[in-house]
Amino acid sequence: MDLKNLYDELFDKRNYKKVVPPFESSKEPTKIHIAFFLHGINNLDEVEGKLTTTAYLRLEWEDGFLSWNKRDFNNISYVYMPQNEVWKPDVSLNNGFTKLKELGDDVILVMILHNGKILWRPFEVFETKCDINITKFPFDTQICRIVFRMWTSQPMDARFALTEPALNLTFYKENGEWDISSSKALLENDNFIVLLSLERRPEYYLLTLICPIILLSLLDIFTFVIPVDSGEKMGYSMTAYLAFAVFLTIVNSSLPINSRTTSYLAVFVISLLIKGTVIVMVTAAQVRLHHRPKEKSLPWSMRFAIRISRKICAYSSKRVKPKEGHAKKKSNNDVLSSPNLPAVQKNSSKLPLEELSVEEGDENDMYTWANACAALDGFFFCFFCVVDIILAIVFFAALQ
Repeated sequence: MDLKNLYDELFDKRNYKKVVPPFESSKEPTKIHIAFFLHGINNLDEVEGKLTTTAYLRLEWEDGFLSWNKRDFNNISYVYMPQNEVWKPDVSLNNGFTKLKELGDDVILVMILHNGKILWRPFEVFETKCDINITKFPFDTQICRIVFRMWTSQPMDARFALTEPALNLTFYKENGEWDISSSKALLENDNFIVLLSLERRPEYYLLTLICPIILLSLLDIFTFVIPVDSGEKMGYSMTAYLAFAVFLTIVNSSLPINSRTTSYLAVFVISLLIKGTVIVMVTAAQVRLHHRPKEKSLPWSMRFAIRISRKICAYSSKRVKPKEGHAKKKSNNDVLSSPNLPAVQKNSSKLPLEELSVEEGDENDMYTWANACAALDGFFFCFFCVVDIILAIVFFAALQ
């Protein structure tokens, strides 16, 4: 009964009008104490540039028309009313992604204290615009703003005042993709602004994008390990090239469509795609050279490449099989020390092995187009390995 009498007193006898602001006869503006309680980050859409958060505002102000002496009403110190039954500030989301609308809902109640203080806590799923900087994707950090303002009330009538703490993360639940590296709330030009610095968790993209790209880049280089005679060299290089094209499409679908910033990852993949294009072109030229007629002589550069390749192979074989040469040398010495060997044969045995044997063959048998392509395979394998390492170092250094 006391509660009913209190409602009758406030809204019937006093003829309370919700359109009448509490600052009508006051010289000082009504302070709207505000705080932001973040519950969670639902999503950050990089393509649309939209941040979706779940949170509620805590707004508190004084309304002199809704105060009473609690002793007159059996010590009732507070009551609840639907939010649309009392005056409230016209606070709206300034950078909302959808059309402008009032905060809260009809089911939300405001708490009215006996001293005239009103507490309003509108709960919302906020969709706000967020400028995305994709330069360091997927190791990027995005700074998003959630801006609130009073659209109609003038600063001389009502203005925001921060409640300590103005940004509360007590009820915040972590997001699987984004971490909050820093956050703060401030007042700027009579607007209440919440700043969230969101740091992306890169583990998913490392496993699903960067690692496959690097592995495909390594497989691309192994085109030069496959001999031309196998018939698979050209097909292998084209397969690796198409795989890069597919991954570039996947990366582009994950990035926002704008030309203000460019992702280092996209540049890295395009660089590898260009490298793959060059490998396909070089492979096609090698296949063409391999099947050139033997009558056409090799240029000096090809002959030089073959000689270098032969020297490297000879040096490698000496390092791999040192015991075999030692055994031959020992066998030679045993023959020379034999007392039954004629003197002529002993003297002839002192000649180098190369002079005793028949010449390795006509020089033209070594300088063939097939041998030239095999020598180029080794050169291009080393060259593109160095290119791959340089591109990876530049990419990861740019992300620091």
